[in-house]
Amino acid sequence: SVMPWISLSQGVLALGAGVYVVFEVLGRPRYSALAQWIRLVLLLSILGPLSWYRNLELIAVGRLAVACIVTPMLLWSVARALQLQLRQLVGATWRPITSAAAMVIVVLGTDAFVTGEPLLHLAAQILFGAAAYLATLLLLWAAAGFGPGPEDDFIRWCKRHLVQFA
Repeated sequence: SVMPWISLSQGVLALGAGVYVVFEVLGRPRYSALAQWIRLVLLLSILGPLSWYRNLELIAVGRLAVACIVTPMLLWSVARALQLQLRQLVGATWRPITSAAAMVIVVLGTDAFVTGEPLLHLAAQILFGAAAYLATLLLLWAAAGFGPGPEDDFIRWCKRHLVQFA
């Protein structure tokens, strides 16, 4: 199945998605452009040869490989630009990375009990994968002591916007 690989790839890519904007804000648009060009060259150099096999799953795995190569580079480069220590970087990324891994396990697990209609299977993978990611992220945040972070912002947003529907 292609979905678990795409899900994990998107989870990994999401960790570095804001890096390009950070470089622009810091007045380093060349770093942003260079990082995007490096990602494109890696995508082409890995996915090009894999496309000869005409196997979507193999291409999705290749895309994940590119994400796993590029994302640490992006995070490390922005950490250096912001003068962050490795400990701070790991502290900010371990929960999303662990949550993405849990999401993939759940998405792979849907194959065991959701069969039949492909659209239903895809919908189940999306629903269960998203639920697993969110649940794992919030549980890890709770285990870490409910410190300030994106999870706290999410909870406050939900309280402000979703209470009106209760």
